[in-house]
Amino acid sequence: MPSEGGADADRESDPLSSGGDLMCRQDYAAHSRRSIMARSAPPQLAASLEVPEGTALLVIENIVYDQYDVPIELSIESISGEAHQFSFDVFSNS
Repeated sequence: MPSEGGADADRESDPLSSGGDLMCRQDYAAHSRRSIMARSAPPQLAASLEVPEGTALLVIENIVYDQYDVPIELSIESISGEAHQFSFDVFSNS
């Protein structure tokens, strides 16, 4: 039975379907691991991205873990490197 607020209220109370950034919800997410790698575009993905088959793509994989180190979100993005630039700031833990 839906809550009094209806379907929208149910979605807002569910962190996995809220559409928000889980890393901002410290009661659910503790940390994430992001990997960036280069891959050649396979035929179906190349067609979807409208690039030639075999084009070098940047593949970004992000896994969000909860406070118990259980993965709770996975995202994989494949993008053409020609149109994107990544910048990183690295800080020490001290």
